[in-house]
Order: sequence, then C-alpha cells, then structure tokens
Amino acid sequence: MKYILDGKAAIGTVWADADERLVVTPVADGYEVFVAGETNLSVTLHDMQGRAVATARGADGKATVVTSGLARGIYVLSVQGSTGRLTRKVTKL
Repeated sequence: MKYILDGKAAIGTVWADADERLVVTPVADGYEVFVAGETNLSVTLHDMQGRAVATARGADGKATVVTSGLARGIYVLSVQGSTGRLTRKVTKL
C-alpha cells in the first residue's frame, strides 16, 4: 500500500484528502510513520497537556518515533513535511 501511495504504481492519485497520505503503524517500541510524497519528516508526539514527549526525524517519507518510556494513554502525533503538517490521535496500550 505504501508503494502505491508514494506514486510508484501507475494508478494516479488514490486519495481525495491530504490526510490520507499519512500511515501510522504500531511497532514494538513505538510507531512507524509514513507520508506519501514526502522526503524529510519531523515527527512529534504530544501528551494531552500539549507537551512534546517524543520526537523523531526521517527521510524518504518514513520515520519511527519511540514510545517505550511513555505511560499508557492517548497522544497526538504531529508530522511536519515539506508540504505541510498532518496530525493523528494515537493510543499507547
């Protein structure tokens, strides 16, 4: 799916909303973040009080933010790329 979203398949645009370019996948120690069409990413995870509790930088549209030291709960994932900022609510179990 990431391959298709990144425009490497000949199907044209597959999303109507720019937010659909953001794919967040839980991994063992955090979240893998992918944004189709981006090169460099800056990822920040905020707690519900708005404090930045984790950050990551990535290239080729991918980054991994580590959450292993964080408490269970709801966080806001913010991804800044060259074309804008996307956000998503995530839950750490």
